[in-house]
Amino acid sequence: MLENINAQAEAVIPALEREYELIRRELEAEQAEVAEIEQCDQEYLNELKASIAEQKFVHSRHHSAPTNSVYYCCNSVEVEALRAEVAENISKLEWLQERLRDVDSQKREVTTAINNAKRVLHIQKHSTRAEVFRLKGMFPP
Repeated sequence: MLENINAQAEAVIPALEREYELIRRELEAEQAEVAEIEQCDQEYLNELKASIAEQKFVHSRHHSAPTNSVYYCCNSVEVEALRAEVAENISKLEWLQERLRDVDSQKREVTTAINNAKRVLHIQKHSTRAEVFRLKGMFPP
């Protein structure tokens, strides 16, 4: 019975380890993305966004010059969109970190169960009492 539990637990560990590695890589990618966004030159990004907004506006208005209020409106909207994207990425990062903690916890539980099963199995196979019963079974009374 313990051997079955041990075998089942050992069968689960590789899958948990693969899932753990996948989640850890996703987490690292998300953290790198967040760090990259945070380290970007915000002034330069705002200039690029403003330039794109201006080009879109000019194109949509048949090459007429935008007014300052529209220029700031479009830039503000884009900034808010980026903020929402950053907030979404942070939320994903937090979810991945929580999932990673869950997988770590499951891995520790399974490892503990395997170790306990191995210990009990070792005791059963190698204890003096078990040896006596095994020998008694070999030699009928």
